Amino acid sequence: MAVAVATGMSPLGLGNDGLGSLRHPAQCCGVSVLKPGLGRVPDATTVAGAQASAIGAQLMNVNGPLPRRVVDLQVAYEVIAGYTWRDPWSVPAPLRGPGPGKPIRVALVVDPAGQGTAKQVQDAVRAAARALEDAGYVVEELEPPSIELAWPASGSR
Repeated sequence: MAVAVATGMSPLGLGNDGLGSLRHPAQCCGVSVLKPGLGRVPDATTVAGAQASAIGAQLMNVNGPLPRRVVDLQVAYEVIAGYTWRDPWSVPAPLRGPGPGKPIRVALVVDPAGQGTAKQVQDAVRAAARALEDAGYVVEELEPPSIELAWPASGSR
């Protein structure tokens, strides 16, 4: 879908993302994407059967838009986000709300679970953190709790 959007075959793509199925292709093709939170975009086209996903997969998999430009994300969300009775995870959350409190805190994870992130990736992440600090954000380097349990909980094999 990202290639179709990037080459102008479609102004907008729709897909789902659990472990990067929207984000990775968008990155490779130079188009925009924002993985929505659980329930933001309802999954109203199917009903899970007896082979329903593990709870971890249910909590990670979300539907979302894949537009060409960041500005088009807002329009896409206005059309596809919202509540439906067909999806028990969907939420009637507004798309606009109050801004975040100040200062805005950002977690910096350079090498998750000490698995050996490439030096150029670590350097780029730290450069992004410096840019955020320069913009007034509070950046704290940390390790996500129980990250080693995330993969088994996802139901992935």
